[in-house]
Amino acid sequence: ASYETQGFFSQVVFTCGVVERNGELLVYYGTSDEHTALATIGVDELVSHLMKS
Repeated sequence: ASYETQGFFSQVVFTCGVVERNGELLVYYGTSDEHTALATIGVDELVSHLMKS
């Protein structure tokens, strides 16, 4: 998304915190030093992906 790549510090994404709720991870992150956003992923899905790597 453009808000993740354009801004005061473009091309910068950084995590701000993670909350686990009912088997789902809520990953809060900042983008381009201007916005915050939320990404979600299931714990099982993340572990499965990591085990394949």
